[in-house]
Amino acid sequence: MLRILILVTSFVLGLGINGASAVSKTFTWTWPTLRTDGSALPLAQIGGFTLCDSSVPVPGNVCNATIVPCPTTMPPTTATGTCQANVTAGHSFVAVTQDTASPPDVSAVSNSVTVPFTAPAAITDLRVQ
Repeated sequence: MLRILILVTSFVLGLGINGASAVSKTFTWTWPTLRTDGSALPLAQIGGFTLCDSSVPVPGNVCNATIVPCPTTMPPTTATGTCQANVTAGHSFVAVTQDTASPPDVSAVSNSVTVPFTAPAAITDLRVQ
């Protein structure tokens, strides 16, 4: 009974059976310099960045996935962007950018990256006597 209670509690807390939990990770990228029509996109015209956990779908939002808080400077002042977020190991993430137009033009989703697990190494000397 206790084992079932622990298993149910871990699922409720979002841990699952593999023990996945939130880890702090730094995401980096290169800001786009072109629009989809080939015209220039100055850094001063970039108005937003959204990081999304595509392992947790949310139909209808900007990336059809759960939005993850990952603050970054807007508009960017350097060619590369960076933000730090608490994310779940094993989950995949994508990002979208938007410009400063009103309403903003939003990019397609970026490539996907997966946060690796950092589990302990396996025991290599298990024995039975």
